[in-house]
Amino acid sequence: MYLVRYLAMRLKSLAGKTVLHVGAHYGEEAALYERWGAAHVIWIEADPAVAAGLRAHLADHTRPNHNWLARRAGATPTRHTVIESLVGDEDGRATDFYIFSNAGASNSIFRKSEAFAEHDAVIETGEVKRLHMRTLDRLLPENGISLSDVDILVLDVQGAELLCLKGAVGLLKSVRIIESEVSKQSFYKDGVLLPELAAHLRGAGFNRRTWVRRNSMNAVYTR
Repeated sequence: MYLVRYLAMRLKSLAGKTVLHVGAHYGEEAALYERWGAAHVIWIEADPAVAAGLRAHLADHTRPNHNWLARRAGATPTRHTVIESLVGDEDGRATDFYIFSNAGASNSIFRKSEAFAEHDAVIETGEVKRLHMRTLDRLLPENGISLSDVDILVLDVQGAELLCLKGAVGLLKSVRIIESEVSKQSFYKDGVLLPELAAHLRGAGFNRRTWVRRNSMNAVYTR
């Protein structure tokens, strides 16, 4: 994760921090969050089948020892919370959710674009799930999570990053760091591209702190 690299270069950890990870998949980053001392990780996953696997993975997960930065900061065991929901900019809107062939890693509210052709091994399966979109500003309080408690936001939502941010106006007032997937090329039809996403984040007071060298990768933004 670029977030961890960004913190390591500044001799910082996640001790005492609450991380909101939207687009959780199976929680592959759980061990990393724990090792870096995160106090609480809130995982949001849209696909019900993947969310079930996420819960199972976290239930069986063996927490590793914290690294020295986290130990020095007095990190405590990480708490995990799973919320099953599709996140976007409009609360309650019924939305088509397209299932892809790579175990849910590329699932999106957007269809595959021509640029996605370079990833020929990843295809739409033809399965479409009808889900109801929720905004983060409404979803989190309904699950007992105060918006002001979230320190770090991680977005991995396959082109829907801008929609998530538009539904998180209140949340962004407290968040200090954002790691988001960014694209210079349209891999999903109507998915947000880097210039538009960056402009929105600048308007919310965030500036990019890491390089974007590839057409699709993650970037870190801070206030």
